[in-house]
Amino acid sequence: MSPQVYPAKIAPAITALLAGGAILLLALGVVTLLLPRSGELPALAFMATGGLMQAIWMRTTYTINGSHLVIWSGPIRWRVPLEAITKIEKTSSTALMMGGTHLRFALSPEALMIYYEKRPGQKWFGLVEPAVLISPQNRDEFIQALQEAAPAANVVTA
Repeated sequence: MSPQVYPAKIAPAITALLAGGAILLLALGVVTLLLPRSGELPALAFMATGGLMQAIWMRTTYTINGSHLVIWSGPIRWRVPLEAITKIEKTSSTALMMGGTHLRFALSPEALMIYYEKRPGQKWFGLVEPAVLISPQNRDEFIQALQEAAPAANVVTA
């Protein structure tokens, strides 16, 4: 099976936040460099943070390959074994984007919560439950492809 790549759906408010924040932080970095006695470290921190926000905004994708659901969000990668996926739940909750003990890689409230079984002893710093929130552009097409790749997963469309 060839990998299927699905771009993230990005809500306009998230676009404004990430793009606007990135531009602001990059500009602050340049201004900080131009100020006398400000040093390079604060400028570098501003620019690195702005670059990270830009990367997340421009490069969040979800890939279904032969063995894993691979989530890229800027430089961050998260892999979920397909055989470990237990439930796929459609959601339209802004609250899930901001709170909870799951990983959040969704850039839109119209998202999918993917639940999966963890390996014994596996928990990211003991803080995160085995669930990830993602927002593919075409949720129904993504659910169909994921269900074909992980047939044991229960789909909830409530």
